Amino acid sequence: MALSGACPGTVLVQLGAGLGSSVYVLVGALGSSITYGYIARWIQTSFPTFGKKSPVKTVDGALKHNALFTSTITASALIAAVYVLHSMTSWSHNVISAYQNRISQASFSSTSSSLTSLAWSPIAGGALVALLQFPSVTLCGSPIGASGSYMELASRVVAKIDKNWRKNAPVYADFITSNTGLLFASGVIVGSFLSAYTGGAWPLNRSLEGSSPIKSVIGGAMLLFGARMAGGCTSGHGISGIAQLSLASIVTVAAMFAGGIASAFLLY
Repeated sequence: MALSGACPGTVLVQLGAGLGSSVYVLVGALGSSITYGYIARWIQTSFPTFGKKSPVKTVDGALKHNALFTSTITASALIAAVYVLHSMTSWSHNVISAYQNRISQASFSSTSSSLTSLAWSPIAGGALVALLQFPSVTLCGSPIGASGSYMELASRVVAKIDKNWRKNAPVYADFITSNTGLLFASGVIVGSFLSAYTGGAWPLNRSLEGSSPIKSVIGGAMLLFGARMAGGCTSGHGISGIAQLSLASIVTVAAMFAGGIASAFLLY
């Protein structure tokens, strides 16, 4: 993520919003998705339990507390943290700084949540993302996750170029018959375009591009490989997994932050 300036989900958002570097990240991500299945099979020969699904271990289960009670306490703590952070920082100032050549302070309303606004409050945006779990589970049968969409596309490509893919890369069997991830990704791209366009921000300012094309491709490849190794990305673990108080997701997200901070010090 430090190399590419994105995660599997935000790549789709950046693509729809017209950020040039997202194309390079996407190329690396898709390339990694196509080769991952073959690498995973090799790993499984040495570690038979790799990739095997097991029951989700949760915080409430580990503490042996009621799930509703644990969720309420956790949510309350997070709401308090959001309130403190919101009172200490100005998110609208950060947005204005990024678009200083396009907008002025006078033309920007930090409280506006209309379709023509350049940006919404992160509190409103975050709440809407959380509420999307309901239609995702109801319509798609699974919580929000982005990295699976790359594997769905990769499985189609692999099936076309490798007649023995079921033997050589059996991991794609879990994705070859599914379209929900691709539909989700398409919706994200279209929604991002509409949001950026109606807000007067399309295409996104080139100054927002974080890396060179080579770094973006390499970062994209590492992005998807890591996401599949972890069994999820910042959407699957960070949003859906944390919402379930999954211990694996908490560890994964903590590792993401630790790795990102360390990489930032080394690279920048």
